Amino acid sequence: MNLKKSTLPFILFAFLSFFLAGCFEYEETITIRQDGSGEMAVHYFGPTDSDLNVDGFKLNTKEDREMREQLERKFSRPGLRLKSYHSHAQGDEQHVNFTVTFDQFTNLARARWWGDQDIDAGQRDGRNYWKRLLKENEHEWDKDESRFGEWVKEKVADELEDHIKLRFVVVTDGEISDTNAHDRTAHRAAWRFDGGDLLKPEGMHMKVTWK
Repeated sequence: MNLKKSTLPFILFAFLSFFLAGCFEYEETITIRQDGSGEMAVHYFGPTDSDLNVDGFKLNTKEDREMREQLERKFSRPGLRLKSYHSHAQGDEQHVNFTVTFDQFTNLARARWWGDQDIDAGQRDGRNYWKRLLKENEHEWDKDESRFGEWVKEKVADELEDHIKLRFVVVTDGEISDTNAHDRTAHRAAWRFDGGDLLKPEGMHMKVTWK
């Protein structure tokens, strides 16, 4: 997540911005076929009048062309392609949808469409695996132990929890044998997080193994 340069004044500003911006929701579904190819479909939305930017995912319609170009840059690696992009208003919400195709899920793993993420993916002992960690690595403001600093942190965490919702899904052709997903079926693993998880030291950890 893009919460860098986290001084207390910045956090207070971020807290007020999120409070005024309304909710931001992000859903990402990665479908992996038996041969390792597949696609990633992303849908995110928030208030049309918001300038909210969550790690490069923007909602400002004035920057629509810039958003598409940014996505094309994010996925400008061998074996990846931005297949589709669409942005539209629905009521008082701005929605963005895009789809990326990949020839191997390991190629997708090498792309950094989130700034602070580590992905380990491949095959081991005849099984496929996908391990992902989303974590904010810079917590300069953790050093502030004043009462005001602690109060700001608590308020920011509460607001992030209420105003940012994140959902990640991995769908496989093979049967899932192990996962830490919040919801799972034989071929589908889903994780649910909120903005408050951004501030947890362990970050957002996802793992799934399938045949």
